Amino acid sequence: MEIRIRKLNNDCVLAWNVLHNEKGSALDAIEKGCSQAEEDISIESVGWGGSPDETGETTLDALIFDG
Repeated sequence: MEIRIRKLNNDCVLAWNVLHNEKGSALDAIEKGCSQAEEDISIESVGWGGSPDETGETTLDALIFDG
């Protein structure tokens, strides 16, 4: 797993809490961290703060494969 830290420090902490405190799976941790990043409008690369699509709308698309 690779974690790139920019403005995502809080998201990484949330993911770590899923693993360490909640004893969740790596998949649960990734989902929690990514979901939080998408909701944070100060992050300009993904989620509500990201670039609009071809119609000018901000859309949220995410997909996780397991297996």
